[in-house]
Formats: sequence, C-alpha cells, structure tokens
Amino acid sequence: MPLQWMMSWVFLTAIAAGAVRADSVKDGGRVLFVGAGWTEQHGYAAMAEAAVLLRYPQASLMFRNIGRTGDRPDGAARGGMDKLLAEIIAFEPTHVVVGYPLVLPANATDSSVVPVLHDFVMTLRKTEWHVVLVSPIWDPGWPAERVRRYEAVRAEVLKLTQADGVRLADPMSSYKRLVKRWRPTEPFDPVFPPELVHRVIAQSVYAALTGELADSFPPLSSRPAQGLMAKIKLRDEAYVRRTRPQDETYIVGRRRHEQGKFSEELAALEEAEQTLRSEMDEIRRAAEGSPTTQPTAGGKVDP
Repeated sequence: MPLQWMMSWVFLTAIAAGAVRADSVKDGGRVLFVGAGWTEQHGYAAMAEAAVLLRYPQASLMFRNIGRTGDRPDGAARGGMDKLLAEIIAFEPTHVVVGYPLVLPANATDSSVVPVLHDFVMTLRKTEWHVVLVSPIWDPGWPAERVRRYEAVRAEVLKLTQADGVRLADPMSSYKRLVKRWRPTEPFDPVFPPELVHRVIAQSVYAALTGELADSFPPLSSRPAQGLMAKIKLRDEAYVRRTRPQDETYIVGRRRHEQGKFSEELAALEEAEQTLRSEMDEIRRAAEGSPTTQPTAGGKVDP
C-alpha cells in the first residue's frame, strides 16, 4: 500500500476513534511527548508530567515519552515519519507535546529544520489531537549568528501555533530571567545546572497543557514529586526496552541468541509498566491536599 494511502487510512481511523476532547488535561487525557535527546532525558517531560499529576490527582491521566536522541520531525532516528506517526497513533493520544527542536545542532540552518517541523505539525493537525509545540531556547550569551538562527526558528514556530489546535509552550521569557539570575555579570560564566533549564521548559509545557499560569506549578522538591519522577523514569525505561529491541538485532545482530524469547520479555515489561502506573496512582492519592504539593507563590523556578 502506498505510504500516502496508508497514512490517510490511519488518520481517518484515529479521528473516528477519538471523541471530542477538552483543550486542557484538567479532566483527563492521554499525553504523548515526542522529540529528540532533550525529551528522552527524563528532564522537562518527567517534571511536567509529575506537576500535572499532582495538580489534578483525581483526573484520569496517562503519559508516554517516546523521545529519541538524534530524532527529527521526519523520524530520522526511527526509519521515517511513517514509523514515527505509527508509534504516536498506537498510544491514541489526546495531546501531543512536540519537543522538536529544543536545541539546534551547531551546524543547523533555518532551512534544515523549519520545513520538516511544518510538515510534521500540519500532519498532526489532521487528527483530533491537541498539539503543544515547544519553542526552542537559546542562550543570550551565544554568538550573534547562532542566536539569529534560533530566533528565525522561533519565529516559524510562532507562525505554526496560529493554526487551530496548536498551542505554544514558550520557555524563553523565564529562561532569560534565569540567565540574568545566574549570570549577573559575564555572559560566559559556567553554565547553571541543566535541571533548571528543564524545569523552565516543564513550566511552559504545564501551562500549555492545563491552560493555567505557571504560578500553579507544584514544587518539584516535595517527596511525592520526587517519587513520581523516579517512577516515571523506570516506566519510560521499561517502555523503551519493550519497543526498541524489535529490530534486526534479533535476526542477524548481537541478540540473535534471544530469538524466540522476546515474547517472555515483552510480557514482563508490560507487567512492569502497569505496576509502576499503579504505584504512581497511589502516590497521587496520598499526596492529594498535601501542603508540600501546593503551587509555589509567584510561579518562581524551584531551585
């Protein structure tokens, strides 16, 4: 079947299967994170997920992170956009958080990034899914040419968010305040902890998913939040192990001796994911109403 026909059928199926969905996740939803290395690192995605889960402990929510290092909106690290879209569709999301490109490669040009991002977002818009597009961030202390490339990509991202069903998660304003706070003098002082950068991105994603201001972002230093993020990391690792090994390594590669045993591993990993989700629900119920999970006044970045 030609790729165009296959994708048309897949998206019609996705639309038919989906009910009318709320803009925010306050009343529940299925949120999928897709992107490259920054998404896969269990940083901003895990933080945003933990914040939403704690903020709405009664909502029926499910998250999945399919970020993959080296990937692009055209599915460069997965064998093509059709395989990337198939993985998205399999989750049946209500919201798709697009983390391409959070950080541009040093040799990237405007023309190498924007067209594939445009095609990817326009493809997602053919469904009933809500799309959250994360704007790339840059350091104001970088050389002018590199900043110019980032600003050009950000301008294109802003254009894409003018389309129906696409929301912007823009961490740059908070990031600039963070830069001034940590680098009051020289622009090339040692870089502040990456965790803080991830947290700024997480706040913008949280605001886009919930429709609330970043002021309502729960503190991530609490024990429930830390417990959730630890479980999220284990759950994502189980998913990666469950899906990525299905390639040529079982046929001609280094895992050939495991051929025929993958079904046993698959069942164990699926059970592990379900167990972790149950444990996460218990953390949410136990933390409901706890002062340690209430929003931080002023929406400041929780160091």
